[in-house]
Order: sequence, then structure tokens, then C-alpha cells
Amino acid sequence: MVGGAQERQEAAIPEATVGTAATSAGDDLPPRRPPRRAAAPGREDDAFVTTLRAFLSSHTGGRGGRPLKVPIFCHAPLDLKRVYDEVSVRGGFDGVTASKRWLEVCRTLGHVDLSGNTSAGFQIRQCYERCLLDFELHKAGKSPRPALAETDDGARGVAGNPMPAAQPRYPMSKKEEEATAKALGLEEIGDDERQFIFPGANEYDYLHVRCSILARWRFEPSLHLSLETACDWYNPKFTPLVKCAYRFLTSRGYVNFG
Repeated sequence: MVGGAQERQEAAIPEATVGTAATSAGDDLPPRRPPRRAAAPGREDDAFVTTLRAFLSSHTGGRGGRPLKVPIFCHAPLDLKRVYDEVSVRGGFDGVTASKRWLEVCRTLGHVDLSGNTSAGFQIRQCYERCLLDFELHKAGKSPRPALAETDDGARGVAGNPMPAAQPRYPMSKKEEEATAKALGLEEIGDDERQFIFPGANEYDYLHVRCSILARWRFEPSLHLSLETACDWYNPKFTPLVKCAYRFLTSRGYVNFG
């Protein structure tokens, strides 16, 4: 009996030892990561956005009859109520545009980082036109903007008055471009402008390119002019001159302002 009990006790020792070793090994393992939390549900619309969304979806005039998509501005959803209020106290869309205060509206958003964003004013104006301008006109009892329609040949124009397919997009002549520059005191290359031009550049060609870029943007000032677009307008051999002219015009506020 004694021998049998001793054998059972010895047989139990390895079993206990194995269990202890397994526990120690488990203690050395890195702790398990906690499960990820489920993504928080999207914030519901506030009262203003709800009203705006209903207006745009049911509005039959202007550019209505479309769902509202809240724009992303500087990597964050745009606070449409705040933008609408800030534009309203500055005289509405026409008042802000006339006084060139769109960048000022951007700065009132507070949380928005505008560093490195050279076209913030233009972008916020685009967002306002797309999401809020028809609503502003409706609240003021004014007629909505005319709706855009597609003509049979694909050209876009005002409904009932389509844009002729043969109408030139940019009709200004070289003399008219020069007149535009002269009206702004840019008929010649000044000392300030000369620092933007690389040594050995053909100043006659540069002046022609610069006047042309200036006149082209002022022909459609509501559109933001990118360097890539400006370069596409001209023969590739003029690209270095286009870059010089673009830097001068944008840095000195002759284009892409507002």
C-alpha cells in the first residue's frame, strides 16, 4: 500500500511541474491587445443643416433638387451654419465678394489650419456657392440663380438660352491683354517684378506671357488658376516664363485673390 501511494505521488510531480512551467511561460508573453472600439456613429445633422438639406432636396428653381453633401474643408467637415452666419453679417455673398473678405470668413472658423493653403478664400467661396447661395437668395426673397442645362451638343449654358457651340471661350486679343495690364500699372516690368525672372530670360516673351495670364484669369475671375492650367495654355518652351509670371501674379495679388 505504501509503495503504491509513493508511486502515485511521484507520478503526480511531473504533472504539477509541467503546469507550473506553462504558467511561467504564459507570464512572459506580451499582454493581449484590447479589442478595438467600434467606430463612433456619425454626428446627426444640426437644425440648420437639416433645414438646408430639406431645402436643397425639394427646391425646384436655381440649382436645387439635389442632395446636400457637406464639403470637406482643410481636412474637416465644413461648419455650414458658421459660414452662413459669418457671410450674412458681412453683407451676404455679394458683399463678401465685392469686399474680398472670403479669406476673413475662413479665419473665423477657428479650428481650420490655413497654413500652406494659398487658395482658401476661393475654396470657401466655391463651397458657399454650391451649398448656401441658393438658400441665402431664398431667405432674402430673391430669384434663384438660373439652372444650368446641357445642350444637344454637350455644351453647358443657361436653361432656355444655351451657350452656342462656336462661341470662343477666350476672345481677348493681344492688344486687349496689354490694355488690361496697363490699367493695373503693369505695362512694363518693374524692379519688383524683375526679381521673379531668371537671368537671361527673354523679357519680351515674358511680358507677353504675363499679360496673357493676367487677362485670362480676369476674364473668368471666379475660377482658381493653377500653375498647371497656366502652363497648358502655352507652348512647352515657354513653361519657365509661365512659372515666373505665375509666381509674380499670385504673390502680388493680381490673380486668385478673394
